[in-house]
Amino acid sequence: MRSTVYYDYYEGEKVPTWFVLNFGTGNLDWDAEYLYIPIVAPFEVHGIEDFDNEILSASVTLGDLTVSYEKPNTIGVYLPRIKETITNFGGIYEDVTQFIIQVGDIEEVLQMPAIRNHLEW
Repeated sequence: MRSTVYYDYYEGEKVPTWFVLNFGTGNLDWDAEYLYIPIVAPFEVHGIEDFDNEILSASVTLGDLTVSYEKPNTIGVYLPRIKETITNFGGIYEDVTQFIIQVGDIEEVLQMPAIRNHLEW
């Protein structure tokens, strides 16, 4: 699996936009409940104009992401929901070879344990 961060420019500043995980054909266990992705720098970095939109991709939304105390420095992707979304749009999930995740969503999810630790339940 290969992780790439795509950057774009916002108000003249270079900002990370997409985290793309390319897992290729047949390399993802779609029967698993979660796929845990290590979020450890450095990443392969490209400009957003270098993104290959010919590769069959699935967008991973904030609601599909989680963190695990047992797996530090990772984010989890809830695969049953991704499969359902692809299927509902008439796609074949086994044909998808990469996930696209908004960097802002990753940042938000990685902050969740810190927020939880400060709340009194």
